[in-house]
Amino acid sequence: MKTTITPQRTTIFAAAIRTTCATTIASLVCWGALLPPDPAAGHTSHEITACDLALTRHDGEAKIDQEIRAHQAALRPELANTHGPASIPSRATTTRAKGTVSQLERLGWAFVAKARESLDPGYYLMAGRSADCLDSIEENRPEALLLRGHVLHSLHRFREAEAVATNLVQIRGDWFDHAVLGDALMEIGRLDQAAKHYQQMMDVRPGPQSYSRAAHMRWLRGDLKGAIQLMQMAVRAVSPRTPESAAWMHSRLAHYQLMSGDVANAQRSAQQGLQISPDYPAALLIKAKAFLAQNNFDAALPLLRNAVARNPMPNYQWLLLEALELSGQVSEAGSEAGSEAGSVRSRLQAAGPQNDPRTASLYLATSKGDVVKALRLAEAELEQRQDVHSYDALAWALAANGKYESAEAAIKSALAEGTDDPRIFFHAAFIAEHRGHLLAAAKHLNRALPGRPALLPSEQKQLIDLQNRLSSPTAS
Repeated sequence: MKTTITPQRTTIFAAAIRTTCATTIASLVCWGALLPPDPAAGHTSHEITACDLALTRHDGEAKIDQEIRAHQAALRPELANTHGPASIPSRATTTRAKGTVSQLERLGWAFVAKARESLDPGYYLMAGRSADCLDSIEENRPEALLLRGHVLHSLHRFREAEAVATNLVQIRGDWFDHAVLGDALMEIGRLDQAAKHYQQMMDVRPGPQSYSRAAHMRWLRGDLKGAIQLMQMAVRAVSPRTPESAAWMHSRLAHYQLMSGDVANAQRSAQQGLQISPDYPAALLIKAKAFLAQNNFDAALPLLRNAVARNPMPNYQWLLLEALELSGQVSEAGSEAGSEAGSVRSRLQAAGPQNDPRTASLYLATSKGDVVKALRLAEAELEQRQDVHSYDALAWALAANGKYESAEAAIKSALAEGTDDPRIFFHAAFIAEHRGHLLAAAKHLNRALPGRPALLPSEQKQLIDLQNRLSSPTAS
C-alpha cells in the first residue's frame, strides 16, 4: 500500500551535484592532497588530521565566508595543534568540549551552505572533514552523523548516506535525521520507506522543509496538483533570511507549474526566486524554459548563458546548446566549430558523463550521439539508484540502441509509480509505438502533451512528430 504524506497529520533536497574537483582550495581534498596548515594557527610539523583540514585557511568576502572564518577562529585554540584524539578535550571533562562540538557542527553546516551557494562540491568535502573532526572527539556523535549523511547525499553517494542516516535515526531520531534518511531512500527508489520517514518529519516539524519533501513525493506518486499545492505552502513558509533555500523552493514550484503546462505562473515563480536570490541558476533555467516555450530565444539565451556560467552542469548546458541551435547560431552540420555552441557541446560531452551520468545518457540518446556510451552510463547509474528516472534513462538508452523489448521492460519500471513527468510519458509513447502498441502509445502521448513546455526543444519536436504519426490515417 502506498503511503501519502499529509501536512494535516502534523533543508531542502540537496542539489544534484556530482563529486568533481572544483576550483576552490576545498577541491584539493578531492584528490586526497594534504593541505598545508595555516601558519597563523601556529602549527608545527605533524601528520595532517581532519581537524587541520577543517581549519584550512578560507578566503572570500561573502557573509558565509565570514561565518566560516569566525567558526574556524573560535576553534583554533582547541584544535589547531592537535595530533589525534588524545589531544582533544574529552566530552566529559569541561564545558569547553561541548563548545568545541557546537562550533565544529556550525562550521560543517557553514561549509554546506557555502557549497549550495557556490555550487562547488569541494565545500561538501570540507563539511565532511568537520564531521571527521567531530568523530575524533567521540565516534557516532549524532552531530557528525547528520552532517556526514547530508554530505554523502549531496555527493550522490546514496547508499552510504542511507547507512549513516539509518544509524543516526536509531541513535537519536530527530526530525531532520528522518529527513536525511528519507532523502537517501527516495533516491534509491524505496518510496514507501522514504514516505514513512518524511511523515515522521512532518508530524514533528511541519514547515517548508517538510512541505517541499512531501511535494516531491506527491509528484513522484503522480499527484502533480498536490505537489504544486504543497510547494505553494513551502514558499509561503520559507524564511527570507535563507535566500538560497527560498530561491530553490520558488524554482521548484516553477518546475512543477511548467510540467502542468502553466507557463505564466512558472515564469512568475521563477522571477520571484530571482528577486530573492539574483542569478540563482535553477530559477534562471526555468524562466528560460518558459521563454523557449513562447519561442522567445532573445530573452532565453542571456538567462541560459548566465545559468551555465554559474552552474555548468549537463542539464544547463544541454538547454543552452539547443537554444543556440534553434536561434539560428548553428545553421548546418559542422558550422559550429569554434563557435559558442561548439564550445558548449564540447564541455557537455567531455565533463557531462562525470558530472551527471544520467543527464549525459539522456543527452546522448536524444541527440543520437554515442548511444553505446549512453547505455553504459544509464546502466551504471541504475546500479547506484533504482528510482523511476534512472529506469527512464535506461529505457531511453536501450531504445536508442534499438533494443525496444528491453526498453519496454525498463519503461514499465519508470511508469510504476505514476510519476507525472512529461519526459517519462514521451519516452513511454515512443517505445510503445516501436513495439507496435499504438493504443498504449496514444495513452502515454496524451499524458505527455500537457507538460510539453517542460521538455527540451528537441524533445518537443520528437513529441509532435510522434503525435503526427499516431494521428495519421495509416496508423493502425
